[in-house]
Amino acid sequence: MAKKLLLFAAVLVGVVSASAQNHIEFRWHGYYGVGEYAFMTNLNTTKYNDTANLNGFTFVSGFQFRKEAGLGLGFTFLSDPRGSFTQLPVFFELRSHYSRSRLSPFSVLQLGYTIPLGTTGPAPKSVSIEEGGLYFGLNGGVRYAITRNVGVNLNVGYQLIFMNDVRQCDPNGIPALNDAILFHMFRVGAGINF
Repeated sequence: MAKKLLLFAAVLVGVVSASAQNHIEFRWHGYYGVGEYAFMTNLNTTKYNDTANLNGFTFVSGFQFRKEAGLGLGFTFLSDPRGSFTQLPVFFELRSHYSRSRLSPFSVLQLGYTIPLGTTGPAPKSVSIEEGGLYFGLNGGVRYAITRNVGVNLNVGYQLIFMNDVRQCDPNGIPALNDAILFHMFRVGAGINF
């Protein structure tokens, strides 16, 4: 019994010392930056049965007051392969991390305005964003610290993109009335924290 207890204690000390050597706490105070790639697809259908699969490239710069609260300013270049819904949302974000360990869950709340880039899809059903609108995002994920100053993250979330004025042509190429369009998007992303 004593040998089993000693063996258990030795294994426990070995595991604790090995995990202590691997412990890296990502810096949680001061300037932070995030660069991400995300794929988004809309969950809803619109009046014209528009679908959008957007590739997004995001950059955020901010200040982390504590691990639970950081404020940042960022932008996302959203590219639609058809060119119809390409735009540039600019936003403020609230970023929170929930652990001091190497693997830390996090959440991000974003609120801003989307700027149209004036691209139009091909006729007969062309689409042109004339006026942008509200941009809202709620994402959650996990960050893995490679070093104290560099980490990688994976995340999923919800994006709301509201465009106040979108000009569309009907299937015959005849210009239709301008309408507002609201996209509810599912988002999957990966990025670098620095």
